[in-house]
Amino acid sequence: MISLTAEHALRAVVYLASHPGNCCTVDCIAKHTGIPAGSLAKVLQQLNRAGLVSSQRGPNGGFVLTRAPTALTFMDVIVAADGQVSGRQSVPRDALGRHLQDTRAQVEATYRATTIAQFLREKESANETLVTKGE
Repeated sequence: MISLTAEHALRAVVYLASHPGNCCTVDCIAKHTGIPAGSLAKVLQQLNRAGLVSSQRGPNGGFVLTRAPTALTFMDVIVAADGQVSGRQSVPRDALGRHLQDTRAQVEATYRATTIAQFLREKESANETLVTKGE
């Protein structure tokens, strides 16, 4: 349902949210999320342009969230990465079309309702770590 770019953006934001106050470099985030550094740099630029992260240059530079994880939803990150999510709004002609449209609406509602902080709390309570590619 979401693009690989949006998934990378979510992984980066979750990583930054789990390291509050720390300025994290592209290499550090890439290492811990399994996202290729080149792709990650582009994603972080998009998030920066959208105002979700800020960047600092210099030896102690890197990226930090600009919004509290409690005020940042999955949908905020997805839209920052991909642009508007809702595309086709045609009227479904049959049962399958209606089912697909309803399912898409439910998924979007979940993305809008889920904050980064809520996800981190759920992950902690389940005692889970993020499984990353390459680990």
